[in-house]
Amino acid sequence: MNNGASFVGRVVSNRMQKTVVVAVDRLVWVPKLKVFERRTSRHLAHCDLGEGLPPPGAPAAAAAAGGAAAAGGAAAGGAASAAAPTRAADDENAPRPLHVGDVVRIAWTPRKSRHKSYRVERVLRRARVYAPTLGEAALAEHRARRAAELAGASSSASGEGGTATPPRVARAEAALEVARRRLAQLREAHDREMAKALSQTRS
Repeated sequence: MNNGASFVGRVVSNRMQKTVVVAVDRLVWVPKLKVFERRTSRHLAHCDLGEGLPPPGAPAAAAAAGGAAAAGGAAAGGAASAAAPTRAADDENAPRPLHVGDVVRIAWTPRKSRHKSYRVERVLRRARVYAPTLGEAALAEHRARRAAELAGASSSASGEGGTATPPRVARAEAALEVARRRLAQLREAHDREMAKALSQTRS
């Protein structure tokens, strides 16, 4: 039973091995100004992945597993289709170190050090952190899409018996033509103004 306080905050530092700094925002009423003031408190919280920190979505996955176990008379195909999302959720919610920006819930715990009296009870939301594998996958997808576009353009050109213009080149040529027309209009306006000013000077 947890009789201590618990707060929801975001991780602002994870440089220590088993400790993270969690910033907790709160609103405080200022009677003199009659306004609410936002204040931030920073707490050191104990975080050890070896202690089985529950990731987001763990209760839902456990409930789904319990429901599947209760429905033992279901068909094998239905059980296989229900097990696939559970495995995907387990891979997504695999324990990993906390990153800056993660939203966590911290709870009071007996003092572990001079400044550490809280522990990370649960991870509520993961921060979007760049991963090299995801970047490589996105780059490969972009290259494959670009190659498909070029292949489609070349096939259409060979079918028509001519050379097709890529969409980007066509847009660039259209923008260049608009700029040329605009420049010609500006030159004509400049020549008219100069001729008008010259005629006024001579008169």
